[in-house]
Amino acid sequence: MLAGAKEFVEQIGSDDKIIILTSRGGEFRQTTVDFLNENNIRFNEIIFDMPMGERILINDRKPSGLDMAYAVNKNRDEPLDVRFDIDGGNADVPSA
Repeated sequence: MLAGAKEFVEQIGSDDKIIILTSRGGEFRQTTVDFLNENNIRFNEIIFDMPMGERILINDRKPSGLDMAYAVNKNRDEPLDVRFDIDGGNADVPSA
């Protein structure tokens, strides 16, 4: 498992939706879902067979100024070391 990934997901509020995008083929769906469930990694949806190019997330900002979308880019196979500010609170997810 990618170091820091589980801790990152655990920091995400239960009201927020987690959508995983992967270029893995649909034939890996059950293996992937089983792995996530066995490791207690929460997700709402997984989209398989994504193209190898860029993935663009667009969402609006609330009138209060609250950002409604976040995207994280990281180097493949390196630990997930992310700092983020959601709903006005800071969270650190140090690499393991």
